[in-house]
Amino acid sequence: MKKLILLLSVLFIVSCSSDNNDDAVTKEGNFLDVYNGVAWRSGPGPGDCPWYVYSPEGFKTYECKEPFNGECNEFTNLWGVPDIEDGAIVTVLENSKNLLKLETKRGGNTTIGTVTVSDDGNFLNITNDKNETGKQYKASAPCK
Repeated sequence: MKKLILLLSVLFIVSCSSDNNDDAVTKEGNFLDVYNGVAWRSGPGPGDCPWYVYSPEGFKTYECKEPFNGECNEFTNLWGVPDIEDGAIVTVLENSKNLLKLETKRGGNTTIGTVTVSDDGNFLNITNDKNETGKQYKASAPCK
């Protein structure tokens, strides 16, 4: 009888001790799954343009309309498909938990870029094989 009461007590405690705090949950998966739909802006300020949103299918760029009043032009690029504006083809070379490696072919030029996520998940570090660097900052939504 004591064992039954102890077993029921343990089951009750375990079932009641779960924490549904989503902030405490570490997302698992590759970059494009974990950050699918997250908006990233080119600077830390709300009006810093452009914004980028990555997905497993491609990425969207949101460029500010001038003068900036919260309205943007949206451009969609699909992985491996030529861009209708300049013919650039962006291909995913590596897609792991906190890293996205991209190849961009434009005309006869090829650039390899790497996107890594900061430890706190609030910004992306961007580097490429031309020794150019940059940051993208997490935003609540594009054009906000």
